[in-house]
Amino acid sequence: AQGWQDEYATRIRYSYVDYLLDCCVAPLTDQQQWMIHGLRSYALAGDANDADAAVLCTAVLSDTLLPLSATVQRDGRFHDLQHFNDQYMVMYVGFVQQDWELGQAQARNLVAFIADNYGGLPKVFDLVRDYTQPKDLARSIQSVLGVDASTLNERWLAAIREQHR
Repeated sequence: AQGWQDEYATRIRYSYVDYLLDCCVAPLTDQQQWMIHGLRSYALAGDANDADAAVLCTAVLSDTLLPLSATVQRDGRFHDLQHFNDQYMVMYVGFVQQDWELGQAQARNLVAFIADNYGGLPKVFDLVRDYTQPKDLARSIQSVLGVDASTLNERWLAAIREQHR
């Protein structure tokens, strides 16, 4: 495939992964945006690429990594992966492109981190399924992964910093 065909081939692959996630894991409407983007990108491209590495390295050097969740808003919005869905919706009305790229890179990285450290891709699917009811991410992380959300966040961000400094 060449040119426009490459773009369509990628979109078809993404749609196929979305279909499988929606049918076999949990409805897409019940998943957080980082889960969808992370699983889609991980399934299609693996756990890393050069563009992700550059974005993550820049975020490490500038100390702007997004935590899994935040309790403090900055500039009228949360800067974390848990609110990535809300920020995605306002992307076209002022969402910073670097934040979007960082969110996608970190989403893929988080899926890879969970898969590598907590039982493979099936454990990521278990986390997504558990999250959909009652949509309490901290509870799902504790229940499925056996660690609290802050511990997961600390380990994951430390791994990014170690890998990309």
